[in-house]
Amino acid sequence: MRKLYVKKLGSIALMSLVFFGIYFLATFLLQTFVNFIESNLIKALIFLAIPAIFIAIRIYRRRLENADLRRAYLNQIADQEITWKQQLKYVLRSADFRAEIAAFATVLLLILSIAFLLGGAKGYFWTNMLSLFLSFVLYEGIYVIIDMICWLAVHRIWFKEKL
Repeated sequence: MRKLYVKKLGSIALMSLVFFGIYFLATFLLQTFVNFIESNLIKALIFLAIPAIFIAIRIYRRRLENADLRRAYLNQIADQEITWKQQLKYVLRSADFRAEIAAFATVLLLILSIAFLLGGAKGYFWTNMLSLFLSFVLYEGIYVIIDMICWLAVHRIWFKEKL
């Protein structure tokens, strides 16, 4: 599990760098196109959605092409009819899924800590810690949901291709 965790940690750290690179490039290119939008929240969501979509597509394709995981999944389910509950259990018990969640949590905690230390922490200490904790839980929760949906979609395609 440690070896898989380190592998996923490196992959997620690299994808985080790619995310921020695309984010800054998108910010530079799209700045003139979003000037007509007055809401800063909508602007931020647009700028965050572009790199997130690129990375999600890349991760989805990499998972779809992973022959070892596909073989293990298809051998596990064999010829049985699988339900959503069984599918969720399979993903939650998957070492890859757990390693990805742990690696993302590590990178996220590092990024949030740096952000709070470099300028986001202007209030009381406990208020900042609560804000850091809530941000961590929110982003990690969103990642878990998106990662789960991605794994379920990949498994569904593998299952349909098997038939």
